Amino acid sequence: MDLQNRYPALSYLVARARCRLPFFAWEYLASGTGAEQLVDRNRAPLDAVSLPPKVAHGRFDPDTTTTIFGRT
Repeated sequence: MDLQNRYPALSYLVARARCRLPFFAWEYLASGTGAEQLVDRNRAPLDAVSLPPKVAHGRFDPDTTTTIFGRT
């Protein structure tokens, strides 16, 4: 599984990092230390990045059949 499919948005990486780091480390890194000006300054370039989804091209015939309790 590639990184883009596993973490389609920055918020997924933030959530993963929050789970992996000790609480004190997460609070220090996420706080921006002091007036939190660094958080805003770092967040602005990330918000400017646009990641448009890839669109499937060509013929697409999905199979919507499913089996539940042995019946299709």
